[in-house]
Amino acid sequence: MNPFLKNILLKVMPLESWLDTPIFRAYLKMRSPVLWQDQENERLFFKQLFARVFGDKKEVLVFDVGAYNGYKASLFLKQGARVISVEPDRENFSKLKARYKNNGRISVLNMAVSSQTGKAVFHVQQEGSALNTLSTKWKDTLEDQQQSRWGAIPFSETTYEVDTTTLDALISRLGVPDFIKIDVEGFEYEALRGLSKPVKMISFECNLPEFSEETLACIAHVHQLDPSYRFNYSLVDASFAHEDFLSHAEFMKIYHSLDVRYMEIYAVR
Repeated sequence: MNPFLKNILLKVMPLESWLDTPIFRAYLKMRSPVLWQDQENERLFFKQLFARVFGDKKEVLVFDVGAYNGYKASLFLKQGARVISVEPDRENFSKLKARYKNNGRISVLNMAVSSQTGKAVFHVQQEGSALNTLSTKWKDTLEDQQQSRWGAIPFSETTYEVDTTTLDALISRLGVPDFIKIDVEGFEYEALRGLSKPVKMISFECNLPEFSEETLACIAHVHQLDPSYRFNYSLVDASFAHEDFLSHAEFMKIYHSLDVRYMEIYAVR
């Protein structure tokens, strides 16, 4: 983009506010067609998923737990959803507020979801990083050359205290969501532990094999909430691995045979 034009646009509104505009989408398609296509595939993935799970429900309420920069929130908003984004990282919270300040269908909360309300220590790899976390195990794993798949990734010495809430507390305050999406860098089980009643759909990130114990605990917790939940998983290509959602028993048989490093598990009632 022409630097002069870029400066003019940034004077009109901050960069984050441009990300969901037709102008930015057209620019992205021209400059990075592969990235544009990847994002378009994800948009279609959620369009089909929402139609399949929620049918013609007028408005779907989504809890976006671990919102990061708001990319997933933008996909949910494109489906007509109302979104509650929860993000403890102070820099990303500021970006989310800027990105969605004029959108009445999304609320942004600067806190973390955990198994209890209170305070917790937030570990910072670098300000605004997607790797920042409440999970000490995640931090230690990434810093360990022998364990980290990416090579040792050092964290800074920066930590700060963040407010924590639970999914039950959010539900009591904001209503029962139709969909809870959880992506919190190794802290998924702690977030899920704070949910005592089932909702229509839940998804959570899995990093394997480092967090296989936590992943199994997440699956078990969801199954305990309601044995009728059916499961599927998505890899990085914005599609489900199986055409149909599977019973817990069917899914567990497949899960134990998988040799993957990353996936998102979806559970639907």
